[in-house]
Amino acid sequence: MKKNNLEEANLSNEEQDIDLTTKSDQSTLSDQSTLDFEAKYKRALADYQNLQKQTVRERIETIQYANAGLLSDLLPIYNNLKMVVTEAGASTDAWLEGVRLVVKQFKEIITVAGVAEIDTSGIFDHNTMEAIGEEVTEDEKLDEAVFKEVMPGYLLNNKLLIPAKVVVYKLKK
Repeated sequence: MKKNNLEEANLSNEEQDIDLTTKSDQSTLSDQSTLDFEAKYKRALADYQNLQKQTVRERIETIQYANAGLLSDLLPIYNNLKMVVTEAGASTDAWLEGVRLVVKQFKEIITVAGVAEIDTSGIFDHNTMEAIGEEVTEDEKLDEAVFKEVMPGYLLNNKLLIPAKVVVYKLKK
């Protein structure tokens, strides 16, 4: 009988060991599951935060470039007014003084709106300029340089709005 009690006690201990092993496996699975859920939560949270940032950037960009169409339509008028003032030279007619004031106001308004005139001096830049003609030169230093600006170009918040139209030097061959 003592032997049977010992065997039962041994079996009971083995069952407890198996039960403890199962509980530790379950605990490990539970811990792993918790870690998986935590990782998924962090990823989802990061995605959401990135979406919020992207939405804010897109709204800012939309606001910055909302007037691009209107400005594209108005800038040729501004260019024409500048040409009138340039062609009139040093004349002091009253109407010409009025046009000069309009040009000055126009420039102030477009500057506040984020418009900047493209600098066409120096080497031809295909990103901001459109070559509409060539001037032949024998000077290698002038090759691909801008000979003259035909129409000014404009940037809106550092993005091309209207390309500058220029004549470019081309090396004589």
